[in-house]
Formats: sequence, C-alpha cells, structure tokens
Amino acid sequence: MTESVTRASDEYEALAPLLPDDFSNPDDDLDTVREKFAEVHGHDPGDGVVVEDASSGLGVWVRPDSRDHRGTIFFVHGGGFVTSNAMSYAFYGAA
Repeated sequence: MTESVTRASDEYEALAPLLPDDFSNPDDDLDTVREKFAEVHGHDPGDGVVVEDASSGLGVWVRPDSRDHRGTIFFVHGGGFVTSNAMSYAFYGAA
C-alpha cells in the first residue's frame, strides 16, 4: 500500500521560515491576529501611486500620481475583513 502525503504549496514552504514561531496561535485574540498579519500585508504600493479609501468601505481606489493617467483601478478586497482591511491589500492593485 502506498502512503499518501499531503504537502503544503511551494509558496507556503518559502514563506513559513520567515514567519515568527507563534504566528499561528489559536489562542490569539483578534487584535493580536491583526497585528501579526500587518507584518505580511500592508506593503507600500510604491512611488507614483495614490491609494484612497472608497466610500463603500469595501475597497480602495488605486491610481497613478499624475494628471495624465489613462485609468483607475477600483480594487475590491476579497477577504473576510478579519485579519486586515482593504487598504492593507492596496499594493496588489498597484502591481
């Protein structure tokens, strides 16, 4: 009989050594979880990018910091708004 082994993705295997040992602790309260995830999310979207909260609260506006831009991206956060907010994911919309 062949034994089946479940393995994490290559991406997780690359990320895991960078996280603190207590990163995933089921006893953490919500504020602690958000503080830990802030280290993973919330990257600067880069120079020349403006990010503004959308009035809906469900996304952010991401646009170049110039008057002659050809478009705007409305990036909608796809998560459950538990560990972080839409603004912390804005760098994805700026990529």
